[in-house]
Amino acid sequence: MGFRLGDGDRQPSIILADIWLIHPKPGYSRLMRLTSDFWVSVLIRRVNDGGGFAAVVRRGATEAGAVFIVVRDRFGGVALYGPAAQTSYGDEPVSERLFALVPVEGEEAVDARLEREKRFDPDSWVVEIEPGREPIEELIPLAKP
Repeated sequence: MGFRLGDGDRQPSIILADIWLIHPKPGYSRLMRLTSDFWVSVLIRRVNDGGGFAAVVRRGATEAGAVFIVVRDRFGGVALYGPAAQTSYGDEPVSERLFALVPVEGEEAVDARLEREKRFDPDSWVVEIEPGREPIEELIPLAKP
């Protein structure tokens, strides 16, 4: 994006859906992370704008709840994506959420896994999507295997 900040005293931290988050202290280089609530809102808008469907199944903690994404395809298939392991981030500062495919097969297994996650972390989110024109790989950042 060819956008430049005019005053030059603040550094952009994160770009997501054409929104810049700027740290309030000039010269402070630490990255700011989007809240779960805001991140989920952006995901839902992107899916819906791309001709798909997205809805929040379970709302978690506004600030920092883990996000799980149930992806349904038009042929009845279901897949579950959850937060990637911390080792996926490497040594670089964390600037975005990474997701990984959770190895479960079938709707009953997905429901059972989400129920276990809910007992472990009651602040977690569950978002269900049916992608439209954009594939899931373009909608959420996936960790490299």
